[in-house]
Amino acid sequence: MVHLHAVRKLLNIGRIKSELLVTSKTEGQLMHDWYVTSTGTLWPGKTVVMYFHEPSLMMVAVPGRTVDTTFPRFRARLRALLERKGFPSDFIERETALAETHVTGKTSNRSMLASINQALFAFECHLGEYESFEETDFDRLEDLQMENLHSKGKRDYETPLEHWELALGCRLLNIDRR
Repeated sequence: MVHLHAVRKLLNIGRIKSELLVTSKTEGQLMHDWYVTSTGTLWPGKTVVMYFHEPSLMMVAVPGRTVDTTFPRFRARLRALLERKGFPSDFIERETALAETHVTGKTSNRSMLASINQALFAFECHLGEYESFEETDFDRLEDLQMENLHSKGKRDYETPLEHWELALGCRLLNIDRR
């Protein structure tokens, strides 16, 4: 099970009770906590639900409007991102199996929300490179986020890719898709 910390807007849209939930992760699980927000796009009526892993800030972007409708596609996109970046196959299998179900509660970490807002700004800027919503390359946008620096504390920065290389003790693929 994964714990989704959703912003108030997504809680309201999905009619989810605004509760601060505390869940425990399965032993050895590294992808338990995810922050979820949504963003509008340049195209009316088109929104994207953004899943950000805490603490790495790995991003999974799923076209849609609510947590419940995007969660199945989140799992598929997460698997594709992990495979694209060269994560070990046993890690991918374990983490995606543990992400079969989820609980959704409200957010609890303001510094995580500040980092997400910075990532959303970059994401929205990159959306301007596409002629239409249907042409948007979400894989490329996720890959770009894997290279974005974010703060780990005082004067200490890392990218999501660097976070996972340290956590897993192996080199991952750094595919520049700009």
